[in-house]
Amino acid sequence: MNRSYRLVWNRALCAVQAVAETAGSRATAGSAGGVEVPLPPPRVRRAVAALLLGMGPGLIAGGAWAQASGGLAVISNGGTGGLGGAGNGGGAVGGSVGEFPGLAGLPTSGGQGGAGRNGAAGPGGLGGAVGATSVTGSVTGGSGFSGAPDPDPVYGAGGGGGGGAAVYTSDIGISVGSSTVLQGGNGGSGGIARLSGGGGGGGAGLQSVAAGVTLNNAGQTIGGNGGAGGLGQWAGGGGGGGDGIVLQGGGATVVNLGTSTGGNGGAGGSTGGMPAFGGEGGAGLALQSSNNSVSNTGTLRGGSGGAGGTAALFGVGGAALRVWGHSNTIVNMGALTAGMAGDGTTLGDAVRITGNDNQLELRAGSSITGALRVALGTGNVLRLSGDTTDSTTSLSTATYSGFARYEKTGASTWTLIGTHTGLTPWFVRGGALSIADDRALGNSGGALTLDGGTLNVTGDTTATRTVSLGAGGGTLDVIRTLALNGEVSGGALQKTGPGTLTLSGVNTYTGGTRLLAGRINVGSNSALGTGALDMADGTTLGFAANGLNLANAIVLSGVGDPVVDTGTFDGTLSGAITGTGFLTKEGTGTLTLAGANNYSGPTTVSAGTLAAGAANTLSALSSVTVASGATLNLAGFSQRIAGLANAGTVSLSGAAPGTTLTVTGPWVGNNGVLRLGTALGNSGSATDKILLSGASAVASGSTRVQVTNLGGLGAPTTGHGIEIVGTENGASIQPGAFSLVGTVSAGAYDYRLHVTDGAAYLSSATDVVTPPEVRGPMPTPAAVPTYRAEAPLLAAAPEQLREAGLAMIGNLHQRVGDPVSSSTASAGPRQGWGRLISVDRDISQEGMVSPRSSGRQSGVQVGTDLWGNPNWRAGVYVGQLEGEMDVTGFARGVQNYAAGSNDLRSQFLAGYATWRNDGGAYVDAALQAGRLRYTAAPSLASAASGKGNSVLASVELGQALPVATGWTVEPQLQLVGQHLSLDDLSLAGATVRQDNDTAWLARIGVRVKGEIASGAGWLQPYARLNVYRRSSGTDTARFIGPAATTDIGSRTGGTSTELAVGATWQITRLVAAYLEAGRLWASGGAAQTEGAVGGSLGLKVNW
Repeated sequence: MNRSYRLVWNRALCAVQAVAETAGSRATAGSAGGVEVPLPPPRVRRAVAALLLGMGPGLIAGGAWAQASGGLAVISNGGTGGLGGAGNGGGAVGGSVGEFPGLAGLPTSGGQGGAGRNGAAGPGGLGGAVGATSVTGSVTGGSGFSGAPDPDPVYGAGGGGGGGAAVYTSDIGISVGSSTVLQGGNGGSGGIARLSGGGGGGGAGLQSVAAGVTLNNAGQTIGGNGGAGGLGQWAGGGGGGGDGIVLQGGGATVVNLGTSTGGNGGAGGSTGGMPAFGGEGGAGLALQSSNNSVSNTGTLRGGSGGAGGTAALFGVGGAALRVWGHSNTIVNMGALTAGMAGDGTTLGDAVRITGNDNQLELRAGSSITGALRVALGTGNVLRLSGDTTDSTTSLSTATYSGFARYEKTGASTWTLIGTHTGLTPWFVRGGALSIADDRALGNSGGALTLDGGTLNVTGDTTATRTVSLGAGGGTLDVIRTLALNGEVSGGALQKTGPGTLTLSGVNTYTGGTRLLAGRINVGSNSALGTGALDMADGTTLGFAANGLNLANAIVLSGVGDPVVDTGTFDGTLSGAITGTGFLTKEGTGTLTLAGANNYSGPTTVSAGTLAAGAANTLSALSSVTVASGATLNLAGFSQRIAGLANAGTVSLSGAAPGTTLTVTGPWVGNNGVLRLGTALGNSGSATDKILLSGASAVASGSTRVQVTNLGGLGAPTTGHGIEIVGTENGASIQPGAFSLVGTVSAGAYDYRLHVTDGAAYLSSATDVVTPPEVRGPMPTPAAVPTYRAEAPLLAAAPEQLREAGLAMIGNLHQRVGDPVSSSTASAGPRQGWGRLISVDRDISQEGMVSPRSSGRQSGVQVGTDLWGNPNWRAGVYVGQLEGEMDVTGFARGVQNYAAGSNDLRSQFLAGYATWRNDGGAYVDAALQAGRLRYTAAPSLASAASGKGNSVLASVELGQALPVATGWTVEPQLQLVGQHLSLDDLSLAGATVRQDNDTAWLARIGVRVKGEIASGAGWLQPYARLNVYRRSSGTDTARFIGPAATTDIGSRTGGTSTELAVGATWQITRLVAAYLEAGRLWASGGAAQTEGAVGGSLGLKVNW
């Protein structure tokens, strides 16, 4: 708790007031002397009470009261300098010590002396005399006298006398010439005792008490210095410095061209255990009244604070300008220099305000040293002003605080340097306020108001404060980057400067936005308020978030190239775009135009996608350029444009065909792509379409056309086919302007592009050219279908897969070779075996597309007996064959068209049983299941993969007949039945369903075999002749659309002849090798099957 107090005189209450934790003293005209009185023990308190009764009334005469400044109690009983002296020639005796509240220090007397104890002990020093009552030349006020020591150590010593004012006047017209110096008197020192006296306050340089004064100061006014505090056990506080100029009357007009300096504070006493504070420096100009007008182009300087009894007890520096009154207006174009504190490092206030509704205006030429501070009061304004003749001026943000409002007016530019943590709401009403960091504007809770002024941003900064735009609108001049995340409300916004302004708040301003330079990024749907956006040449509207929809109208006010940059985001402009400027789309995202746009400048899609959000949202007055890698997407909405140059992609496709792009000017293809959607069917099919309209609408260059089938079933076309590019009103198409990319297929048909000088068509038929030797009238060429390349591939696939099954099951001797000879019969009744297989096939089938397959399938087969005796064997085998079959046929209107290839893979699992007798007869039966996979890879089109399964059963019998020693002839008969089931296959524009007959094969053959003994083992060579007869049937590949089906039939069945040779070599009693090689020739039928040399090589082990 506090153990020391200070008693001060309160003018408002006309009473003495105790204040806790205080020290040195200071008055306004000059500082009062005082006695520091720490609360004494009970034996001393009677003396303290006596001091209260003995206070001198000089404080009253000074028109102010002492001010708390530290931790010890000070009884402010020193006199105030600068009162009295009129007619006394500067020799008047200071007012005597009298009973409180006796009057003293009247204009007819000297300054009031410091008080002792009611005249009993420690009398105060006499006050200094006033120098003059009017300004007639240089004047120095009289100094106060030192307080007398107290002979009684129980009581306190007297305080020092206050210094006299240099000039104390009631004149209403005051002029201080340039050579005039007005020096206030110094305060006297405090008396020395156990309870020492405080130093007297310095006198004012000039003190005016009249109302309505006009003061012109071109000279120097200097406040007197405060007296030193007395030394003692309880040392006295230093006296405050006198003010350079004091105005007490109110309504004054002050023009300062010269210098006004406050006096320095006196040093605090330091002897003993209780050191004291130094005195406060005086003010350069003190306004103790209201409604004054001050213009400063000179210098106002505060006095230095006095040194403390210890380093920590220093007096504060005086303010250059000290304002107690209300509604004062100060315009500064000069220097405001705060006094230094008694520690030599702490700077005081340049301006200190404790009143209400005062206005401090700074203009160019202002030099501020110290803080601009409102210590107490409301409605005070700090204003930065100046006109265009003023150079750019800077203000440190560390120098101001406590104002109710901060304004920038006039045409000048002010720069706020540094950051500010206080609440500083700025109003920019003219010129420019420049910052590098939003924190220069203070705490984000302080709003920024722009009303005819400009905020200039030179750094990279983000703000969350609200921004209000007044009736005069506001300008944001952004040199680098400014992100406004708070609300922007009010009137109109103007953006200048080369930098980027990002608006992300929910903004409500209604006056529109003018983008005159640089870039605006939007981060919310309402970022631009509710008004229109006016974009000048070379400006950019960017997107800072995805999925935004800006409803603002946009005016392209220049004749140059404004840019809309989506970056990586997608966004929509649903307001109308008007004006004469260009429009360029940049960024990889998609910009959708959804308004009724009618701007007349060109449109350029430099990157990403420009999309239509409704019909006719692209301006009919604008020609469009699409750069390489960029896209113009109509998204299914019909549009009309004035011309097109395409190096990228133009897409008309929507959910359904029928979109029309009407081009009234040149169409120039720069190797760009045109994407159309068509319900591929007959000639009346719905389709997207380019319509060239007008004599200037000439298609030239090179445009690659990509067609997407939108639900078309595929059908033969008649006439020209499906029109995808049309002309009217004199438009035309130059040769080579349009070409088809890849294949276009639907159902069983491929579509080709036919281009004339007046249209371009998709056709699934081609004309048969009549030979030139035909005589008579030329018949109308017949149209033939242009089946898609997949048609012969899929028509041939079933027969190719059947051949794989036949190659795997083969016959008994191909699978396991001949049995061991009788000489090695003891090897065992069971065996394990495996063989490598390779077959070559060339298959020609009759049918709608006449497929012909050629290729080779190879693989492996491995089996084992599960049970056996001398006559029977039963077992299982597995195997796999794979290969590629090239296919030609009727496709795309061309006979024997190289349609592509089928990549086949078949996997098998089978069981078998074989019976033999000793007379050379045998019967072999096998049941084989297959897992089938294939990939149809058409030429110039995408591959498609399918799957299925098969079941194959074979019964074979033969009888070996001896014809010579070691030789036999063996007639053979084999019957095979095979069924395929292939799953539906999905293609672009069709589903293909295979309908395959069960195929039967009969083989009749004869084999001549011998047995030859050699040193290397038994050799059983043979030659075989076979005739194969396949049953007749039809494989149907059914191309199915949503409402139509096209069947592609291919015939099966035919006769083939095979000649083969082979041998079995018994290497050891347990091991044998076997092989066969043969060739197949077609002998007739609807499906002619033949093949080059193929065969197998096997190894078996008996046990």
